[in-house]
Amino acid sequence: MPQMATADTASATGDTSTDSDDSDFEYYPQVTAHAPSAIEGEIVDTVMAVDFDSPDTGHNVGVVFKNPEVTDGYVWQSRDIPDGFSTIREYNDAVQLANADMDQDYVDGNEVTEDTVGAAISALEDAGYDPGDAEMVSGTDYKVVGEGANTEIKEFRDEVIGVDVGGGTFDAEQGDTFDEEHVMVWYGGIIGQFLIRTLDFNGLVFANFNQDGEYLNKGILQVPEGWRNNRDKCLSENFYPREARPIVLRPELDGTRAEIRMSWNDADGRRNYDGVFVDGEELSLRNAYDEGDEYPDAVIEDTLDVDEAYHAYSLYHGEGYDDVPATFTEPSTETDSSGGSFDIGAGSDDTDEPEGLTDMESQFVDMVVDQLAASGVDSLGASEMMFLNGTEDFSGLVTHNADEFDTEAPSVDMMLDAVNDRL
Repeated sequence: MPQMATADTASATGDTSTDSDDSDFEYYPQVTAHAPSAIEGEIVDTVMAVDFDSPDTGHNVGVVFKNPEVTDGYVWQSRDIPDGFSTIREYNDAVQLANADMDQDYVDGNEVTEDTVGAAISALEDAGYDPGDAEMVSGTDYKVVGEGANTEIKEFRDEVIGVDVGGGTFDAEQGDTFDEEHVMVWYGGIIGQFLIRTLDFNGLVFANFNQDGEYLNKGILQVPEGWRNNRDKCLSENFYPREARPIVLRPELDGTRAEIRMSWNDADGRRNYDGVFVDGEELSLRNAYDEGDEYPDAVIEDTLDVDEAYHAYSLYHGEGYDDVPATFTEPSTETDSSGGSFDIGAGSDDTDEPEGLTDMESQFVDMVVDQLAASGVDSLGASEMMFLNGTEDFSGLVTHNADEFDTEAPSVDMMLDAVNDRL
């Protein structure tokens, strides 16, 4: 199974003096994005920070931007980045390796060998540090945030000393954009959950077994048992959607600049996920392979280099989550259980079917609920023009997606009732 990096090992990619071989290794400056903000660049990689030993993996995702630009907000660069090092993480790795016990195999994700320890000691000494006395530095390299009720610029004697977005003052210098070729920007929480599904080529569906228990739907998130009908109960019992495999970037992002936007809602004091945009157009959450002839299994197998797509998954089958069905067998690329490709401009869910709705109608309801919930909407009227950039009401949205349903006459009223019940 491909390894998904932890938060500790995900910080770097490319060329450092602490590497033990001749392969390229480069530390990416670490960035924490806060709302409101927007960052644009070519998305060349993603890293998911997960703990597979826990049912709750969290939703932290690091997005590597090439030639990044801040299109909304300001860049705050930490004053604590040690001299002689490109990132705080690079310096901390050197400190840990320089003082590592040689009986250890790894320290914080870095292999402990005579070469890596020696290189770390040399790196610290070359930068003017005594390896034995060097102390770890906390924090991130950059924060990005715009002006909002949650943002407070800190001053001392009329001089700007940093910014506070909750959690205290971040001692930093303010700028307009990055002076870096690559940065790794971290998103988490509900923002991370929506972002993971938008970036992925098959973010529409969840990773769960179909009704016959014979096929694993190849979504990216695994949800708790009963999530669709009673997600509040799942959340109250601390059962959450989990990251089940690495992101497979959707083809629309290949070689293209994309912008990730977040906003801040002053009314209720929370951040909103505004979406991923390419050339000013928001990417809809849909199956990116829907117009091709490849099933999701084939895409996963090719991209993640596994013999069977199922082997790319790390599913949890403990308390609160579905067991492996007795009818399940290893999947085949000839089996298609991909689901629909609805175009509504935002989220989706997929597990047990609400009574009276077909599979595709239930999936459509989930997508609408996610979109509205992310926008703070708690009810939907039949005539409200809420969809497709304000051009369609719910019935019009159903008509727009008519070809994707598994029935010639989708149950508009029943789906609308289900949406409001879920909201």
